[in-house]
Amino acid sequence: MDGHLRCQMDFTSHVLKACLTKGLSPAFFLAGFVEETAELIEAIEAIDDKGKNIEEWKLKVISELGDMLWYTHAIIEHLPGGKMSTNGCDTMKIDLKIVVENEVKTQPLLLIGRVAGAVKKHLRGDRDWPIMRERIQTALNVSVSSLVALTASCINWDFGQVLKEAMNSNIIKVEARLRLNTIRGDGARETTDHVKEQQKILE
Repeated sequence: MDGHLRCQMDFTSHVLKACLTKGLSPAFFLAGFVEETAELIEAIEAIDDKGKNIEEWKLKVISELGDMLWYTHAIIEHLPGGKMSTNGCDTMKIDLKIVVENEVKTQPLLLIGRVAGAVKKHLRGDRDWPIMRERIQTALNVSVSSLVALTASCINWDFGQVLKEAMNSNIIKVEARLRLNTIRGDGARETTDHVKEQQKILE
């Protein structure tokens, strides 16, 4: 099995464990996807604010990418065919493919706008699910792959390494929050020391 695919399958299981409420709309997770993408871009652009502490900056960027990936998979699981979907009769699930070949020279705002537009049209009922599934899948494939590639380029890491480390970072963060029963908290104030404390909990 392809390494990226195996990593994504494990990450999907992790996301499902943290999606404690089945009744939430895909729109909730779409909002999270947009927010986390904005925070990823903000973190990338904050390199000048970090001074000489480049390694801490890279960890922050990786963490934000991991959060974006969490919401990406949560959207998929709450759309028809996903395990958290209220529409259990439809088996056509989004099949996300995160590949370096999908890198495009497009502004992140345009990328996430395409995802938001496709999901909005599905929620409005513009077309039958098989048609909207292809639109959403294409938008997610291109957007997420491009954002991973952008992150890899900015921090000068390999595409596969960035993808794996971002997912691992999110697993550590969310597992710690689940154990501490703070899964619904706002992580925006988390510091590097907090992240280290979370890692110790899992050791």
